[in-house]
Amino acid sequence: MKPNSQMTLDKYFRQCVGIDVSKDKFTACLFMYDMASDVGCCTESIDFPNSKTGFNQMVKWSRKEAQKGFLLTYLMEPTGSYYEPLAYHLHKIGLTLYVVLPNKARSFCEYEGIKTKTDAMDARCLALLGCKNQRLRPWQPPKAIYRELRQLTRLRASLTKMQTQILNHIEAIDHMESVTSEVCKSYKKLLSSIQKQLEQNEQAIAAKVAQDKELEARIKRIATAKGIRSNTVTCIVAETQGFHLITNRKQLTSFAGLDVKARQSGKDDPRHHITKKNLRQAS
Repeated sequence: MKPNSQMTLDKYFRQCVGIDVSKDKFTACLFMYDMASDVGCCTESIDFPNSKTGFNQMVKWSRKEAQKGFLLTYLMEPTGSYYEPLAYHLHKIGLTLYVVLPNKARSFCEYEGIKTKTDAMDARCLALLGCKNQRLRPWQPPKAIYRELRQLTRLRASLTKMQTQILNHIEAIDHMESVTSEVCKSYKKLLSSIQKQLEQNEQAIAAKVAQDKELEARIKRIATAKGIRSNTVTCIVAETQGFHLITNRKQLTSFAGLDVKARQSGKDDPRHHITKKNLRQAS
């Protein structure tokens, strides 16, 4: 691909590869943009296998298509866990990668008037976002302790949810006219197993936190606030990578889903309510 003749290759020139990731493949598109003249062009979106072979093929392709002598960046969304191998690969070989939340990408597409929703168009939109937004921060892998804590706290959440479901089933069968003993034993056995795993999980979380004395002290200090348990603090610390992902109070409020949203139309008084939508849900 050759850039448009109107494009000025100076400090205002930016180029970014947008990547839309799914389980078995990912789609990449290179966008080249001149901020001074607001002129840009892009390649066709190309599919690659979501494997190390595909990673290397995409990097080779992007370097071939990009303009030499100018920074080439990459941008993707955190699609479950499917994006992680590619993200770690790009970081490992020293390339600049941005990871933005899906709600941020959606807002940008709406602002640009992009309504089509396909893998190819998503990749192109992400590439354009990487060119136009100059406030993006390069992605850094989380510390091992935060990554492991996140897995443990998410397991705890899943086990707690299953425990509640089993307790509800047990309560329901207690009010039935007649229930076979095998059903009662099975539910109680499941409940006992989940409770045992929860105890082991709590021990594993405590042991992991104890490995970092500074982190342990921070969690204990925050948990002294009224109404906040150490389990909640540990979960927040794990999800935010020790608050590394949080840059201000408003962002932390949004993460907790406690930010207030107002809706007003004409002479009607604005209605205020908390969003109850946090950054983890958005991802």
